[in-house]
Amino acid sequence: SEHDFIDLINEAHRKDIWIMVDVVANHSGPIGFDYAKIKPFNDANHYHDFCRIEDSDFDKNQWKVENCRLADLPDLKQENNYVRDTLLDWIKNLIIKYNIDGIRIDTIPEVPKWFWKQFAQAAGVYQVGEVFNGRVDFVASYQKEAIDAVLNYPLYFAMKDCFGYK
Repeated sequence: SEHDFIDLINEAHRKDIWIMVDVVANHSGPIGFDYAKIKPFNDANHYHDFCRIEDSDFDKNQWKVENCRLADLPDLKQENNYVRDTLLDWIKNLIIKYNIDGIRIDTIPEVPKWFWKQFAQAAGVYQVGEVFNGRVDFVASYQKEAIDAVLNYPLYFAMKDCFGYK
């Protein structure tokens, strides 16, 4: 329950354990086009027009990565004032209500950097983002320009290649 979560966080803090939660601001759940199922983003205007991100787009077409569906999940339109303001208020209130110490942010490249700067400021806590890409320059640009830190996927891919994992 919500009360149990608050108790867990308070007990962790008493033991000097910091709490980080995983958040998503790129997409909603797998609802197809029935936006009425999602609240508060229950209107088609809250989402980008339908298109799909293809594997080849990740290194070649940043516009599609930021504006199309990943894994067929409806892509939130952060440039819509209501969507942007709701997401910023949500993260700020989540951090305050539960006394969260940090956030891990999913699907960082799928949202414009300008939004992540605002999101990080609204959160006011340490952020680490998932930039699932092997290019150091691409991944590092998000840490330099938008959020506190990124997961080291370039190292992950290099180690996979080195040890022959598929």
